[in-house]
Amino acid sequence: MSSNLEECAVEEGMERSTGFIVRTVAEGVGKDELKADVRFLKKLW
Repeated sequence: MSSNLEECAVEEGMERSTGFIVRTVAEGVGKDELKADVRFLKKLW
């Protein structure tokens, strides 16, 4: 997991060991957008 995505996930209460599959379209996406996606996925799980 990229350090930026990992940082966003941890800030949203996820464990560092949580895995994500990130598409290349996410490259260059801002931190706020990543955090929104993490929150959305957390609700789904």
